[in-house]
Amino acid sequence: MSRARTLLCLVPVWCLLVLVACAPVTERKGVTDVRQAWAQRVSALARYKDWGLRGRVGIRHGEEAWQAGLEWVQEGDAFLIKLFDPLGRKVAILRGRPGQVDLKTSRGVSARAADAEQLMEELLGWSLPVSGLRHWIRGLPAPGAGKGEVRMAWDDRGRLSRLQQAGWTIVYAEYQDTPAISMPRVLRLSRGTVAVKLLIKEWRL
Repeated sequence: MSRARTLLCLVPVWCLLVLVACAPVTERKGVTDVRQAWAQRVSALARYKDWGLRGRVGIRHGEEAWQAGLEWVQEGDAFLIKLFDPLGRKVAILRGRPGQVDLKTSRGVSARAADAEQLMEELLGWSLPVSGLRHWIRGLPAPGAGKGEVRMAWDDRGRLSRLQQAGWTIVYAEYQDTPAISMPRVLRLSRGTVAVKLLIKEWRL
């Protein structure tokens, strides 16, 4: 991963997410203007309203730990998340959009709630910050979360290397190239005694 520049700052989310009218982003190693490269990257990522990924997630909460395979499909505001055990067997399916989420486990238990975190805690015993993660996992701050303020640091290609928002710290340990744009490959999230590691094996944009 490229070395991170010390560009930590406190700024409003709406300011950072202004869509800049520009040509498709061209990422170069060691760009001169990191902030301009970041603005171009935000604009480029905004074009992909629908996306998907496949990977793995590991979660540690105090002395407890869980691992799962992960498939995530996002179509606008609607999402479908599938979780698998280490043997590849389906454990749970989450379907939803802001304000309504359904979760069904492999044991036939199903429930509905206003957010995915609540359902996952109740039925699985652990959860992911799904509402923020749909943005964080792509290397973007979540609009409106954390009362409009985030702390961010970029690498020398204008990509997020570190993000603090809504009580979470997200470290972007590694990126991978796709035909469209480089995307996060390894993310580490932490909040209090909760630590999450995400390994993205495949992106579909």
